Amino acid sequence: MDYLAIIFMLAIVLWRLQRTVGSVEQFDMTVYIYEQNIGHVKNIGHVSGIWCAVFDSASGSRLSSRFITTSDAGQDEELAALLAKIRENRLVIFVGTGDFLRSLYDAGADALRTYGSVMVDKLANYEPWFLIGRSGRGPLTGNFSSSQGFTTLVEGTMTLPPSLQNDVNKVMSAHHSVNLFVPIAGLKSGNRLPEGSITEDCDWYAEYKQQARFCQRYEGYESLCLCVNPLIPALHSTNATRQLKVKIPIIILTATRPWYLFRILQTLWQEVQGFWPADVLVVVDGPRQPSLELLENFPVSVIVHTPQGNHEDNTRTNTMVAFGLKSGFQKWPEVEQIIVLEDDLIPSPDLLTYFEQLAPVLTADPTLMCANAFSQHSYPNTAYDLTTVLRTRVMPQYGWMMTRSMATALLQLWVPVGPGRDWDWWLLLENQRRNRLVLTPEVSRIRHDSSSGAHVYAWEQGLYHADRLQSNYSTAVLANIDRLSSPSLYDAWYCSEILRSTPIIIRDNPCDVFPLPDDQLYS
Repeated sequence: MDYLAIIFMLAIVLWRLQRTVGSVEQFDMTVYIYEQNIGHVKNIGHVSGIWCAVFDSASGSRLSSRFITTSDAGQDEELAALLAKIRENRLVIFVGTGDFLRSLYDAGADALRTYGSVMVDKLANYEPWFLIGRSGRGPLTGNFSSSQGFTTLVEGTMTLPPSLQNDVNKVMSAHHSVNLFVPIAGLKSGNRLPEGSITEDCDWYAEYKQQARFCQRYEGYESLCLCVNPLIPALHSTNATRQLKVKIPIIILTATRPWYLFRILQTLWQEVQGFWPADVLVVVDGPRQPSLELLENFPVSVIVHTPQGNHEDNTRTNTMVAFGLKSGFQKWPEVEQIIVLEDDLIPSPDLLTYFEQLAPVLTADPTLMCANAFSQHSYPNTAYDLTTVLRTRVMPQYGWMMTRSMATALLQLWVPVGPGRDWDWWLLLENQRRNRLVLTPEVSRIRHDSSSGAHVYAWEQGLYHADRLQSNYSTAVLANIDRLSSPSLYDAWYCSEILRSTPIIIRDNPCDVFPLPDDQLYS
């Protein structure tokens, strides 16, 4: 009998077409191994992209599930990074829906080839595609192609119903339901693993049981689950020493993206100078089990926010930010400042030392709303000096520090419940801003890196955030901090900077001739 028939049966049992105005393609999938339901994912194709699910090759339990919008620029690199973290002996299922090929460039295509795909270069636009295989050493059973440690069980395309084949608009407004039946040889015989599959416990499993259980249940947290030199967050509490002179707690806001939460925690743990886990409060928007189980491995405080408003409503984020501010100052009644971070940020090593230097200025000057770690103008050729901080008219964004008194005042003016208004833009309105300014670095101390945020999608991430400058120094002494504490002192410094500058006379269209001398540009 054909091994392919034994290993895999693909049954498309139902295609439902729902024509609704303004709708986009939706794709529900139920995965079965030996007719046991091991995972159901709804609306995996609500935008074009590749769904990647990872299962334990012995038990069939789902370890991770991600949808990567490879129709958007930069997402092929996100896909490649995701695939690089998959451990051995995992059953991996890929499903491409909609226009998933649009921005699947070299990084993503190469990653799929590494996973054994031979069809990635031959697919047509809007052609549904799937690949199923297993990561690890050696084949499962039979003669299957292997590529750099990945065994491809089957790869193919799913034929569209005749009513959809010649109408792209119909494809993009369709709702598809697919059942995948994946009878993998060897899985049926009790707990015996497939041929060529192995299990192993790391040496540290016995000592750090909670972390070991997490690594056995979830996929994609590479440094946390390495057998050699893993990140052991519990060790930080005993080995670290407090370095900052001022206690400034950190509030981390998170919801449905535990992989981003892990990334920011890992960066704080391993790279940020002065980090102290006891000064961290993670606010989880709803009882998100993967995030809560991840946080059990980190000696930080956790609080769950009851989500408000609808899923797509601004109210949800607005109330969560307010809840985080209130909760932080309630937990630490002795502190004067708090730092607020979102889970999709990457801090610089000097993030905390930067904020520590600005804390006295923020406390002393009531004309300041907050201090930002992010600068909209932190680009090559427009930013250079790590020691310079400016007073600017912007909103709090992407990592900011606020005083207790300012938070108390602004929470009384907080954005009303309802759609259409975001908390940060609301604070920029003059009724709330009241002529207050924000301290902003010339070079950012934080980077936004997410393709699935509430407001920043993949194309915007690649267009506006990929090339921003970010400090990579462990500490930088800020210059002339005193001038920031007074509008008059700052105005005097600003005027002196203008007076000592060299005037540029623009005679040609700056779109045709760049007006600045090449030898006076930042590089």
